[in-house]
Amino acid sequence: MIRKSDINLHIGMAMLFLCTALVLTVLPAAADYTADKPLTEIMNGMVTGGMNYTIGNSSYSPKLWNYNSTTSTGDSFYVQLQPGLPDGATNHSAKLYVYYTWSYLNDTNSSSNTGMEANMNVVFNGLDLGAPTDHYTDQKEASGYDYPSGTCAYDVTSYVDATDPSKTYVVKVTNAEPYNGDDGDTDGDDKCSFNIQAVGLLTLYNQSGGTNKYYYIDEGCDVTYVKWTGSSWTYGIKPSDAQCVADFTNVNTNNVESATLTTVVPSGGTPYNKLYFNSFSSGSWEGLWNANPYADFSWTTTDVTSYLATDNEAKMQNGLNDNNYNTDTQMQAANAFLLVNTTTT
Repeated sequence: MIRKSDINLHIGMAMLFLCTALVLTVLPAAADYTADKPLTEIMNGMVTGGMNYTIGNSSYSPKLWNYNSTTSTGDSFYVQLQPGLPDGATNHSAKLYVYYTWSYLNDTNSSSNTGMEANMNVVFNGLDLGAPTDHYTDQKEASGYDYPSGTCAYDVTSYVDATDPSKTYVVKVTNAEPYNGDDGDTDGDDKCSFNIQAVGLLTLYNQSGGTNKYYYIDEGCDVTYVKWTGSSWTYGIKPSDAQCVADFTNVNTNNVESATLTTVVPSGGTPYNKLYFNSFSSGSWEGLWNANPYADFSWTTTDVTSYLATDNEAKMQNGLNDNNYNTDTQMQAANAFLLVNTTTT
């Protein structure tokens, strides 16, 4: 015989398990805005000239939709770039970077849109570059705003003419996601969009009679979000959890004259951030990505000569420290370029 109290107990336990399962099913996972995608060292080598990085006349673009009712095509965005190579230089290599954010499929039947990687067509001075050499993305599963940011990298070495140092290169970025109209099979109107944060051009060049310079190039996309609500950290993410990492290994340290680190930080736009290099307490700098050149994109070059080692680690931190409640809110790391100048020829 089963007692009534036992039946009630079994029913109660079953209801508890059912409610737990429903809660786990319905509630979304908390957004993880920690720095969890270290940049990748994609290439290294030696030049006798130097390195130059520019974003030309970049600005934060309007939304680029894959269908414009006026033109019946995808929206486009244009940027002009000048490599700034000196007279007599010869081009060693060149990389083009397109930085984007807020990429999503329009979903009018939902409270939020659907995040998706940007599908873009990039034309460099009239030449269609095709698919990117590398495409880095980060998506944080934030409820209602789970939209990827990304860095698309293209090898444009063959298209940069070092014999014309004043030449301007025009970059056209178009939303290339196919649009077949609202077919009724999906929520919303099937339009998708993304925003361009900037377009960057990195050039490495040689010069006759120049000293040896060793370069180490890191690429990627690591998005962080840090904000103090007045009583707690949003999503539990503190500045120490939001340190985007870039490693440089087997670095030449012989006959070093100087070493510089160029960091590229889309969405960096306040004085509340910090760069660490090799964990030296003195090898840290505050407020480097302070809306220069504009609020949605920052980049800077820092002298790291005194802290250079064979194996190096740079950390780009969102916020100053865990006891300071001022932060950059959303900030992402996209590039880190290390250049070591030597006295050797």
